[in-house]
Amino acid sequence: MKTTRRSLFEALALSLALSLTLFLAAPAAQADDSVIFSSKSGLSPGWNSPSWSGLTVLTSKAKRVEGGGEMALEVVAGDDAKDYAGVRLFSDAAHAVPITEKLRADGSIVVYLKTKATATGASPDPQNLQFIVTFFKADGKESNSAANVITTLESVTSTTASEAGWTTVTIPLPKAINDPSSASPASISGISLQNVGKPSPGSYYISDCVIKEGK
Repeated sequence: MKTTRRSLFEALALSLALSLTLFLAAPAAQADDSVIFSSKSGLSPGWNSPSWSGLTVLTSKAKRVEGGGEMALEVVAGDDAKDYAGVRLFSDAAHAVPITEKLRADGSIVVYLKTKATATGASPDPQNLQFIVTFFKADGKESNSAANVITTLESVTSTTASEAGWTTVTIPLPKAINDPSSASPASISGISLQNVGKPSPGSYYISDCVIKEGK
């Protein structure tokens, strides 16, 4: 079946069965929030953005009025991109975000995504993505389990942003943090954006990724 061309938000909403909760915009970062990537200053110290299986990550420009800047990570799918290619926003142990009681009870990761128009101005085919949260244990080793794989099929809430073209993805953290198979994680080490199947040709942007504490 041929995939129709549509926005990244439409792809996430239509290709994955989820009851979406709609907001006009995600709340602004607060003092207790931990910024992973900012449209004003880029990646935070100690964080990097490795990719695998044929994806390239570039520092690019894609303005967000609400974010206050125009820096973004551009994820490019090459001709050799393979199934389940992805990009990871990853921290070393020294800069990982400690898991507080607020994160454990009601925390989330918020990230803005936008597809990049082709050279002719056309919209690229959508990317079918899943989101994987990883942790460090108290001994500094990574904690990986099935509970860390959070997809829009299960518990990601995608919301439309008030800026045209940008999609807000809000990833609840309590289920993954509190699951016994996560081995009592001490800190958040990263988030991966992984294609389900082969990436569609083209690019998409990542911007303003924040770990937000709950109330």
